[in-house]
Amino acid sequence: MRTAVCGLLLVLLGSASPARAFNHGLSERFCLADVVLPATALQKRAPVPVGCELVDCCPGCPGAGPVEWRIAIDAKILAGAELRFEGLSAADLKHLKVTGKAKRQGDRIVLRPGESRIRGLPYKAGAPVVVGLLRPLARKKAPAGAVPARRSVTEQISVRQFLGASPVNGFKWKFAIRRCGPIVDPPFFDKLQIQGIASGDDAVVMMDARTQAQCRQGTPPDPDWTFRSTGETLLPNLLSPGSCNSEIAIFSKKHAMKWETGVPWTNNLGEVHAVTLDPLIDVPVHIWVANQSAGVAALASAHMNRATNLYQDNMVGVRFVPTVHPVPGSAEATINAGVGMDASGDLVCQALAPIRASAFYTSGALNVYYVNEGFTGRNCAILQTPHSCPGSTFAAGDANITFVGTTANDTTLAHEIGHAFGLRPAICGGHADSFGGSFGHDNLMWTGSADPRSTFSLGQVFRMNTHADQWGGTMLIQNGQRPAPGRPCRPQDASALCPLLDAPWP
Repeated sequence: MRTAVCGLLLVLLGSASPARAFNHGLSERFCLADVVLPATALQKRAPVPVGCELVDCCPGCPGAGPVEWRIAIDAKILAGAELRFEGLSAADLKHLKVTGKAKRQGDRIVLRPGESRIRGLPYKAGAPVVVGLLRPLARKKAPAGAVPARRSVTEQISVRQFLGASPVNGFKWKFAIRRCGPIVDPPFFDKLQIQGIASGDDAVVMMDARTQAQCRQGTPPDPDWTFRSTGETLLPNLLSPGSCNSEIAIFSKKHAMKWETGVPWTNNLGEVHAVTLDPLIDVPVHIWVANQSAGVAALASAHMNRATNLYQDNMVGVRFVPTVHPVPGSAEATINAGVGMDASGDLVCQALAPIRASAFYTSGALNVYYVNEGFTGRNCAILQTPHSCPGSTFAAGDANITFVGTTANDTTLAHEIGHAFGLRPAICGGHADSFGGSFGHDNLMWTGSADPRSTFSLGQVFRMNTHADQWGGTMLIQNGQRPAPGRPCRPQDASALCPLLDAPWP
């Protein structure tokens, strides 16, 4: 047996040079000993340079400051953070305008959980760089129940920098905190062998099985058994399933999600379970440009490229194959009639039948319509917007139809495809901010976030590949790109068969 040390694992996610840092971040992992934070784990200072330190990082932005920092601290265990500036004179420090959850104390600024703004930071390209030094602050005692047994929580400090209204830099510092406790090295007898992993790739495994001690099946509040693998993973002696769930889901950037249920482990020692990965799923996407404004077709292609990269980075297991089509002006009315506002002010899907019967719809594929209307996006799996969960009385539409409006950003399309792949209804956790879990504002299903959205959780990706519901489930199954049947795991469902929606990547 070996006992866990309440230590610190530091992973630098961005540039190692503070003078060239841009949209970078840090991740820290540590544990609580008797609900007291280890002080040595929080002595690190993270350097964040003021302003834009990359050439042409923000074309069209003002060339000089002042720079505004917008700082958000999402924390219950951490008390906040301390901020000091190197290269900033005492006079300049006094002239800073500090608002929100921030307070100036001598030569430092103390930041509490919540949102703060610091205005007036001097910046000029080519001038000496002012560097902010962030240090997290610990509570003397963590709140009772803040970290559940056998599960970690994630807290975050983020800094977004602006020249005028233009974002020019960003930094995120994440802290994964768990309870300290003994870690037992079991004897290894069985083996999982993953065949076909591409060169330079690895895989994430989410597995349910029975061991000598328990059913390892993610029964809430415990997370599923997850780990990374480059091909072979040694396991303790796994037993015949009995009443336990026994399945394997494998995710990677260059392969489709592999899902095996009823995995037949036995009580014998030395078993090898081999799994062969399948190629990425090619998902046809037909983009219909029903907005005659200049540049919309190019914008749609850029949104599609962004979605393709995000879905690959998050190991969804798909590769989008887009085709962009112009819609003649004579057909715009038919397309535009498919989406509108109801009496309550909700964006609803309507009059889909004429679209489906037109030459501007391809069955068995995702169809995205760029229209000249002032909204972000709307997927039509559910015609109306449920205001309570589960909203099962609301009529099904067609999840292969998505509308994108003129206020869309570069991740709107990726977000709406998440709905098409089964992350719905929004009120049930289809929108991450309605779930109340441990999602960050960078989750692709978070709405109204000023942060760049770039992540799906492991629980979300599992559902996008497997979900079944009364509105048709994931279109990967409905369009024949994954085998049926699916599994009904609404976003808020959590059980031995449905992983936690916010289940993190290992």
